[in-house]
Amino acid sequence: MKLNILTTAFVLISLCLATPLSAQTKEPLPSSNQNALSTSQTKKAALTSDWYRYTATDGSYSALFPGQPEDSVEPDSSVQVMYEDQANNRAYLTQKSFLSVNPSQLDVEEVLDAGVASVSEDGDTVTKIKKISLNGLPGREVTIQNKEGMVTKMRAFVNPKVPALYLAIVSAENGDKDFPEAQAFLDSLSIPKK
Repeated sequence: MKLNILTTAFVLISLCLATPLSAQTKEPLPSSNQNALSTSQTKKAALTSDWYRYTATDGSYSALFPGQPEDSVEPDSSVQVMYEDQANNRAYLTQKSFLSVNPSQLDVEEVLDAGVASVSEDGDTVTKIKKISLNGLPGREVTIQNKEGMVTKMRAFVNPKVPALYLAIVSAENGDKDFPEAQAFLDSLSIPKK
């Protein structure tokens, strides 16, 4: 799979999900897991020490990328930020999309479920889905595999007050979804409490 296929996949996924999806869980760990957590955080800090921190111009979110990403504003005012790791056939993307619905009429769970359903309707297989949250924002973590073997892992969150959908997506051509950079990227998504 070439990088332009990754780019096309991201565009298709983000268009399918422009209705919503979100994710990331931050749950306290039992004290017996603190050493493991400390070791994990140390490894992640070493891995991302030279990564590029992207912060949205409005300060609504930030994420770490393995290299400097490129951003683009779409006609619907959504902002996509992408870094393509051509050497490893991987791509990293964040997106913020405004939802065209009155916040008082927004059913966040319905929006997240519709986003997941729209991805699976395109012939890709949703291999894992999990409800998550980030700073109180509801979300989903989804793993998707396409017919060519590309695996995409995605976290999506909805902020009902804005209302907006935030996505963090990483794809790998070789079907590997558990490489350390993928987890570090997804874990780096930060949406401040408002």
